[in-house]
Amino acid sequence: KIKAATDRAINFYLNPGALKISIPSASSRKSSRIFLIDPTVDEETLLVEACESLAAASDMARDISDVADHPQRRAMLMLHQVIMLSELMVNRV
Repeated sequence: KIKAATDRAINFYLNPGALKISIPSASSRKSSRIFLIDPTVDEETLLVEACESLAAASDMARDISDVADHPQRRAMLMLHQVIMLSELMVNRV
């Protein structure tokens, strides 16, 4: 285990082209192991996929808000706004 940790540390600081693997902290939220992202997929591809997913979620929230009653409509419009802001942040990156 020590050798593996040492190799990761050396690669992180001295080999910028090496595969980066984030080690979750104890305080971070535990993520599901059902869905995993291939660690060899480049960041640009991940950002494109995230942007497309956010755009689709934004469209769905807007469509649902068009047919929802007032309280649900306000909630869906707020969700739509959060999704749009997230999409803008992903696009900026």
